[in-house]
Amino acid sequence: MPCTQKYVHSIVDPAGEAGRGACVPSGYPIPSQKVRAFERGTFSTGTTGTGYIAFTPTLANDNICVMASSATSVMTNATAINAATNVVSYFQNKLPYSTAELAASTVEGRFISGGLKIRYAGQEDLRSGIIGLFEDPDHLGTGASTVNGIASQESCERQRVTGEGKWSEIYWSGPSKSAESEYKTAPFYSPQCIIATVDGTVGVAGAAGPAVFEWEAWSNVEYIGRIAVGKTASDVDAQGFGLAQQGLKTAQATSISMTSKSLPKIIELMTPKHGGTFVGNALSSVVHSINPAAGRIYEGFRSGFNRFITNRSNRYRRTN
Repeated sequence: MPCTQKYVHSIVDPAGEAGRGACVPSGYPIPSQKVRAFERGTFSTGTTGTGYIAFTPTLANDNICVMASSATSVMTNATAINAATNVVSYFQNKLPYSTAELAASTVEGRFISGGLKIRYAGQEDLRSGIIGLFEDPDHLGTGASTVNGIASQESCERQRVTGEGKWSEIYWSGPSKSAESEYKTAPFYSPQCIIATVDGTVGVAGAAGPAVFEWEAWSNVEYIGRIAVGKTASDVDAQGFGLAQQGLKTAQATSISMTSKSLPKIIELMTPKHGGTFVGNALSSVVHSINPAAGRIYEGFRSGFNRFITNRSNRYRRTN
């Protein structure tokens, strides 16, 4: 089950080495080109101390991947995201294929993992505000939402703006519908389905105003088709993929954002003492009773995944 374990690594830490080269272990085992792309930059809250940065999972290098407010953006926490002025757009330029190439059906892609990391980059004695981290559970767009509206969602994680270079992260938790696990020629998924909002920052005058944040946007994508190059073997693991998504989506639905920092909480949720079904003994018994061979595969995945999340949890606790 290494393919599924690598996939989970990629979901919870799209920028990490453990998940590099992952594929979606679903569908048919067609060799695919695995690509990692990223962009970095800065964004700012607007004139009233409110701002945002939104991520669209994209397959094309000429489709907008990131939209963000700027120091001259005019918006409040009651303004629809798409109504904010003076926003800035960014592409995932390191992806290898364009919208036209996808439209020509000579290459197809599917999104594996990705999302946003942000951290405060301004004057330390002015550090202020609240960050909201939100992935729409149905992967619907957030453009019509307001900062207050996003904050009212159960699965929105709220954090103080932190110092000392610590990142706030929000990532895609995997497909929310079967079509999202299939290859496609459309260049993007639901626009702005992942978003980080910032509200209540203070400017240099000590009143509500712009504050600068650094950001990174990561994407892991795989491609098939005659113009896709450097293809490597892909695996299909329907059972492991289903179990992984069950655990990841349960965590996301219970207000645990899909970030590497949330792994200790996710571990607690998935363990039998908390009633979790991902590593629950009840599910193991059912699998064994239906198919002993499948049961042994499940136990192997369960053991490997437990080692992975325990190691990541221990590493997190040592560094925080």
